[in-house]
Amino acid sequence: MNIDKIDQKSVERIARLANLKINKNEMSQFVQEFKQILKFLNKLNEPGVPETSIKFDKKKSVNFLREDEIEDSLPISEVFFNSNNRQNNFFAVPKMIKNNQKKEK
Repeated sequence: MNIDKIDQKSVERIARLANLKINKNEMSQFVQEFKQILKFLNKLNEPGVPETSIKFDKKKSVNFLREDEIEDSLPISEVFFNSNNRQNNFFAVPKMIKNNQKKEK
């Protein structure tokens, strides 16, 4: 977007879309700030990063993942030690999803 096109009308539209309330005293400040933001964003469109090739050496790559090891699970008594709401061997939580399906007769 062209920086010169940013004016009070543009800022009012942006504020309305973003549900912001900007009073008339702040308007000129916002116009200038939006122009500065666009000026910065336009710099990102300029070429300036040299082409680089990505080099990857398979010989130097290391697997940081650990091997799977089978371990004993916690006993049920420890799992539910701090739980107030338990039904059988499950945690009981409040229902979060309503069932909107009509019951068939």
